[in-house]
Amino acid sequence: MRLWNSASGENTLVNYGKVSNDSRKGLKFTVSRGCSPEFVFVPCGSAIAVYTLHTGELITTLRGHYNSVDCCDFHADFQDLYSGGKDCNILAWIPSPRKPALEDEGPGPRRNTNESSLNPAFQDAWSSSDEDA
Repeated sequence: MRLWNSASGENTLVNYGKVSNDSRKGLKFTVSRGCSPEFVFVPCGSAIAVYTLHTGELITTLRGHYNSVDCCDFHADFQDLYSGGKDCNILAWIPSPRKPALEDEGPGPRRNTNESSLNPAFQDAWSSSDEDA
């Protein structure tokens, strides 16, 4: 896998390490949008390798499929990643909310970052006892 400068047509020589495809069909990788830094999600066997776009640094490997991953798609509005594989599963990878770094907080009022301020879609609505039902 290579990163090309579309304006000059030159290879930027970013090294993403070994990205292989042992399948006869093509693999679909995706690039994040609206993240800092931007990430590349590449199917790699039964996992997904996550690289920074401009440096090629391997950030992490997402594991959850039971067989080869065929495709990835990034949803920029919700910052979600979806993957599909030969195990007939579609997995949704949702980033965990993080507290803002001090430099992320502006001079305005402080935001409440506790769990109750999270989007309800990310809150745990399951009960662990019969009494809460």
